[in-house]
Amino acid sequence: MKRRQFLTLGGAGGGACFFGERLFSRFRDYAGNHGKPLLEDLPKTKRTQLFVDKSSQVLCLGSRQWDCEPERLTWNEFLSNQGYGTRTEDDWLTLYEEFNLVPPRKFKRLRKSLFYCDEREFNPADLREEVSDSVHENYVEFQWARSFSPEASAYYFLEKLEIGRLSADPRAGSVGRLAFFDGPYPGSNALYAELEGGEVAASCLQRRLNELVGDVEVVYD
Repeated sequence: MKRRQFLTLGGAGGGACFFGERLFSRFRDYAGNHGKPLLEDLPKTKRTQLFVDKSSQVLCLGSRQWDCEPERLTWNEFLSNQGYGTRTEDDWLTLYEEFNLVPPRKFKRLRKSLFYCDEREFNPADLREEVSDSVHENYVEFQWARSFSPEASAYYFLEKLEIGRLSADPRAGSVGRLAFFDGPYPGSNALYAELEGGEVAASCLQRRLNELVGDVEVVYD
């Protein structure tokens, strides 16, 4: 699914975000002379950085696209996040069947039913250890990438703001636009936003963020 918000020149009304011709010319001329956007100072001292990759146009909040690696969870953290219990025999039967986690020794009857040989030979799972490779990869693809990654953080942050009016009309005087992608092709779990329009769009986005929140710094590189 893809949708857009437009950064628009001139006019008024309709919940749109408009930039005057003089301001637009200032942004355009600066980009043409310096090869980078004119990014105005923030009205607030505390700031969060919104990174715009000028090659891919992808937006990232808090860190650049490749600078933030998902942490590897322990079993305790993972099971708690996913709502799994660890108190009862039924809990541990589920954990063994789904993740091959060996139950504690106090569940002797369960251990005997799971292991054909001497159950004492099987050490209980240590939930303080990091999750397995397969569980980590699944977590990164389906949860971290859609909830905690810099791309997803930028998506959710910008989605809630009235950056500009929604429009499907490419003749609406657009100087740039935000495009939001949620599973852009079959089988994709990707969730991200792109800023289309280059340096001038980055300047306009910084101006609009200053008006709306005041503590988000656009970094265009």
